[in-house]
Amino acid sequence: MKRAPVLLAWLLFYFAACSNNAGEKDQLKNEHVKPSVPKKVLLVLTSNDRVGSSDIPTGYWLKEAALPWKIFTEAGIEVDFASPAGGRAPVDENSLNYMDSATEQVAIDTAFIAATDKTIPLKQVNASDYDGVLYVGGHGPLWDFPEDEDISRITVQLYENNKVVAAVCHGTAALVNIRLGSGNYLVDGHAVTGITNEEEKAFERLDLIPFFLESVLTERGAKFSGAKPWQANVVVSDNLVTGQNPASAEGVAKTALAMIKEKELTISEQRFWELMEDISSMGSFIVAVPSEGASANIIGKFKVEHNGRENVLQVTGNKDHVHIYPEHLDHIEFKYIDVGYGPEPCITFVNHRSAAFLKLYYMGGSSAGKQQQLLEANGDIKSIFKGKW
Repeated sequence: MKRAPVLLAWLLFYFAACSNNAGEKDQLKNEHVKPSVPKKVLLVLTSNDRVGSSDIPTGYWLKEAALPWKIFTEAGIEVDFASPAGGRAPVDENSLNYMDSATEQVAIDTAFIAATDKTIPLKQVNASDYDGVLYVGGHGPLWDFPEDEDISRITVQLYENNKVVAAVCHGTAALVNIRLGSGNYLVDGHAVTGITNEEEKAFERLDLIPFFLESVLTERGAKFSGAKPWQANVVVSDNLVTGQNPASAEGVAKTALAMIKEKELTISEQRFWELMEDISSMGSFIVAVPSEGASANIIGKFKVEHNGRENVLQVTGNKDHVHIYPEHLDHIEFKYIDVGYGPEPCITFVNHRSAAFLKLYYMGGSSAGKQQQLLEANGDIKSIFKGKW
């Protein structure tokens, strides 16, 4: 009889454990159905520790790395640090004299120290792993950012896939020589900012620096926008975010974060088919199914068929069709793209591997009124759809 309480307690423990295991299995099952894909941002630091051929030390500006790292990580965004050479990135010693309390707090954070001590070599970076990139300033980037082929590769891939490309202060040097597939400079026609000529002169290194950022960006066709010296200034153009100086680092990070979060458009089946009905009523599209090395393009007016598993976007009067299953997609991205005839709206369906599953390029067709609405939407092409996108 004395053993009965012990046996009862053991049985209660056993059934509780079974219940917990069942709950864990249900949780795992749910996570398998809708896996959580954490957002990731790449912060790129310079590997250059000297001002030109002089003995003057330089590197990355601490505040411009510390505050974005803090803002992203506190928002649940994963952050990787990378640099052209990899390994320990040199910090500009002069930046240690201009730290605020938030920067001081990050500067002694062991996780931040470890990450900047072991940056990933840019050649090892897979751009498709990230939702955005931020190029950190300091005088160092003037020498190793502009001609870096991996910076060009990463930036173009992210930019053309509607991911966030950001830079602050001298970090904007990463953008000066980047060309898109069209051959145009990435910054051409974009509103941008960076360290101004007036601010650069205050460093008294005019005979040592290779170029003035403001001047070169303007030569590349950018619409440079500078505020008063050392005042915070953040400029957004499409998915490009630039900041003028160290005071702009916080604003750049918060703006980039908001843009990344805005792209988190989880698709329910109802929302998905509402959008598809909108699309089917609009007229002509080019459907691009991304493949290895090329896209299979189908041109025509489309109808939507939703019948159980037979969910297709089909060319009217044609056997060509594309099967679409909402449960296989992660989010939808809206943007404009230059297809050779000026800016055309593009809708991209992205799968759980962060790869484009399907792209729709709007070509006007029979719904000229809708096209005009799209062109007047100033980049917010989702605003004209009746669904809540």
